[in-house]
Amino acid sequence: MLNIFRAFSLLFCLCCLPLAADVDGIAPSPYLAVDDPLLEASEVEVVENLVLATEKNLQSQQRLLELLRDFQAARESFRKNESKETAGVVINDAVQIVELIDGNYLSSLFRQDFLTEVKVIAKMANRQALNRP
Repeated sequence: MLNIFRAFSLLFCLCCLPLAADVDGIAPSPYLAVDDPLLEASEVEVVENLVLATEKNLQSQQRLLELLRDFQAARESFRKNESKETAGVVINDAVQIVELIDGNYLSSLFRQDFLTEVKVIAKMANRQALNRP
C-alpha cells in the first residue's frame, strides 16, 4: 500500500512540477503574488531583521528572568513578614510576569501550577485598584 502511495506521489510530482515552472509568455497568477517585503528583501536584510527580532526577544526574556527572581525573593519575604509594601511588589511583579509570558507566548515553558499562582496574584492588582479611593 505504501509503495502505491509513493508511486502516485512521484507521478504527481513529475506531472505537476513542469506546470509550476516559470514559462515565458504565461502571466503569473495573481493569486500567487504576495506583497510581502521580506520576499523582495535581500538576504542581508532578512538576517538583519532576524537579528533585531532575536535581540528584542532576548531583552524580553532577560526582563522576565529579572522579574522572576524579584518575584521569588518578594514572595519569600512576604511569607516571613506580611507587609503591604511587599505584597504590592509581589502583585506588580506577577502582573508584569503574566504580561511577558502571554505576550511572548511562553506559557508552554512553565509549570501549570506556577502559571495559575502568578495569574491569581496578578488578578489581585485589579482588586487593589478597585479598593483605592
